[in-house]
Amino acid sequence: MKLTAFFRFLAAIVFSVLVQSSFGQSIQEGDDPNLPPGWPWRGITIDSMSRGNSPAFVRYLKSQGANAVELVLVLRDTAKYKKKSPAEVWDETIQWADWMLDACRDNGMVAVLSVSQFPVDPAYNLTQASPEFWGTPGHLDEVVEIAERLAQHFKDRGRELGAYEFLNEPLVRNGGKLRSPNAWPALMGRLVEAVRKHDPDRHIVLTAGFGGEASYYKTLEKPLPYDRIIYGAHVYNPHEFTHQGIGENPRGKSWPGYVGIVRWDKDRLRKQLSPLIEFRKKYNVPVLVGEFSAVRWAEGASQWICDAASLFDENGFGWMYFAFNGYHGWNPNYDAIYSGNDTADFEKHRVGDQSERWRIMRSIYARKCKS
Repeated sequence: MKLTAFFRFLAAIVFSVLVQSSFGQSIQEGDDPNLPPGWPWRGITIDSMSRGNSPAFVRYLKSQGANAVELVLVLRDTAKYKKKSPAEVWDETIQWADWMLDACRDNGMVAVLSVSQFPVDPAYNLTQASPEFWGTPGHLDEVVEIAERLAQHFKDRGRELGAYEFLNEPLVRNGGKLRSPNAWPALMGRLVEAVRKHDPDRHIVLTAGFGGEASYYKTLEKPLPYDRIIYGAHVYNPHEFTHQGIGENPRGKSWPGYVGIVRWDKDRLRKQLSPLIEFRKKYNVPVLVGEFSAVRWAEGASQWICDAASLFDENGFGWMYFAFNGYHGWNPNYDAIYSGNDTADFEKHRVGDQSERWRIMRSIYARKCKS
């Protein structure tokens, strides 16, 4: 009898431990209804236009350590380069998104559906940074219409669809002058309402403004008056380092190192992120760094990526590396040696998952990089 009682007692303890462990794991994985599924996300962006971006890559990205992907719906450029109508491109892109979401579901991954190219029709010869785009009510109406169409189509998706995202770098570029769009705050509200009509429980990623800069969160006095908002940002600071050798940007910057008279290192990057960090701490809201990267040939790029990811993890941010299978300067399948944009040149540097970039990516996915 005493032995039986002992085993019952032991079984009760084991059951209790398993329940507590399972509960703790479920909260960590984002089953809290106030958090996105699978949170925090540690993923990578993948777009609908780049070569070979098929559902098979979802399993591959998971094998590298990612738990999420940002599916970027490239509508205008696809219409332009394939010489197809916006309607044709919409149908093809939505089909691609469905295939990718099926793959996410089957592989236990979470996806963000992101669309930022407006107007969709390339015949307007405008971008989402054009003053004419932000100053034309019909163009802004199109953004809301696209948001509603996405929500209508994907509303029955499960946890494989974590969130929608729209206009992740809101900016007006007028000559050499840049500013945050005056129409952005009101448009954010319209986007939330358009999505929530059809998909009321899904998260939505929105940013404070000015190109998705983290520093612009000092202008956002309080969170938006809606539940299930993820606050987004893009991090490429300092631009002179992360974008060196692209276009006319000169090479020669290193990390850590000087840009002008300012020395940049992890502490300086933390200071640059401080408005976003403080916003997150003050209001206890989820934050997603939807893009971050340093061009592969920058000296110290691996350390910059490690430093940035460790800051995101330290502050409870989700994040997405930019980018898989896109421009060779960001693509982790290439080595760390500079190459131009001639295909014959940069393809000599394709080394697959043995690259230095994949090495550091696997390290930050596993939270093992030394910062």
